[in-house]
Amino acid sequence: MKLLGLLLLFFAVGVLLLMTGCFSTVSPVSPPEPPKDPGTPTHIIPAPDQPAIPVPESEPEVKPGQIVPDPPVEPKSEPVVAHPLPPVVPIPDSPATATPQTPLTKADPLVHITASTDLPLGIIGESEVIHLPGFSVPFEARVDTGATTSSIEATDVSSFERDGRKWVRFRVLSRSGAEEKTYELPVARTVRIKQHAGSESLLRISVLLTFRIGHLTLEREFTLTDRSHFEYPVLIGRNIISGLAAVDPSRRNVL
Repeated sequence: MKLLGLLLLFFAVGVLLLMTGCFSTVSPVSPPEPPKDPGTPTHIIPAPDQPAIPVPESEPEVKPGQIVPDPPVEPKSEPVVAHPLPPVVPIPDSPATATPQTPLTKADPLVHITASTDLPLGIIGESEVIHLPGFSVPFEARVDTGATTSSIEATDVSSFERDGRKWVRFRVLSRSGAEEKTYELPVARTVRIKQHAGSESLLRISVLLTFRIGHLTLEREFTLTDRSHFEYPVLIGRNIISGLAAVDPSRRNVL
């Protein structure tokens, strides 16, 4: 029995040794392990004839409770549309033409209006009124730019001497007859007046009278004459209006 047990033990060891030698001879050779990757490349190296392919970056790790901001959004730019400009139409050159100006004459009222800006009385009409001292009513007067000297209606004209000088006495009446005044004044001069062509000239006495026209009080020369057959008792000539007023014959009683 002991011998049989030893034989079985030697047989089992021999089989075991035989099997161990067989596995060691036919065991496959494991391939070599590839080298460890030092890190994830950002780009894959392409073949010489292929373009580089970018590798997307990995998203950062988000911790619990951390607020992650929204990624920036790039503004979209609107495409610029170019509109064609309209064609330029050339304008033919034309010679400048001047508008003909109508020359102004002395009779044009515009001349008087322009000149009146520097005149004390401005523009007056073909008829105005004057005020004499001692009279409450004004005297109507005709404005005559053709007359050199002014004149006034006077009655009972008589001359005399006083202190070796020539004086004159006369009366002035209002047309209504309600007021009158007698004057005694020195003779300024004797004026020879020719009324009509071919008629004899008349001698008239002139005196200096104080009167008011508009806002001005003046002293001017007046010839004494009978004007009862005229519409106006007073005639205003150039010796009053010269340098003081311009006349617009289309107007009346401006002052």
